[in-house]
Amino acid sequence: MSNINKIFGLFDDGEEGNQPQEAVYVNFMDTPKGKIGMFVKLIQNNIVFRKKLRQFFKQIDQPFDEELTKKNSEFTIFNRAWHYIKQVDLQDHDALAAIVTFEPSILLDCLNMAIKFFEFTEEYEKCGHMHKIAKLVKKL
Repeated sequence: MSNINKIFGLFDDGEEGNQPQEAVYVNFMDTPKGKIGMFVKLIQNNIVFRKKLRQFFKQIDQPFDEELTKKNSEFTIFNRAWHYIKQVDLQDHDALAAIVTFEPSILLDCLNMAIKFFEFTEEYEKCGHMHKIAKLVKKL
C-alpha cells in the first residue's frame, strides 16, 4: 500500500505542484568551489610532500637531489593545479560565491606561488588569469 502514492504520482493531473520530482545530482568537481579547492589542495599537498620526503631521507641518512625533486614535483603539481583554476570564470556568479568561501590568505598564497612558477616558465597568460583572481581576493 505504501507504493500507491508513487503509482498515482505518475499521472499528470494538470497541476504543476503535483509533478513527480526528479533527483538532480551535481558532481562537486564540476563546481567552481570544487575546482578552486583542488587548486589549493594540490599546491598545499606538494609543500607537505616535499617536507616529508626531506625528513624521510634525513632519517635514513641517504642523500637525494632535493632541488631536482622540487623542480619535478612543481612542474607536475602547478600544471595540474592550472587545469582546475583555468576553469574558474570570474564572470560566473557561482565562481565569485566560491571564491568568497575560501580563506583569503591561503588562496592568495597558492595563487602567488603558482604565478611565480608560471612567470619563471614564461607562461604569462596563465599568470594573467590567476592575477585577476588574486586581485579580486584582495578586494574581498
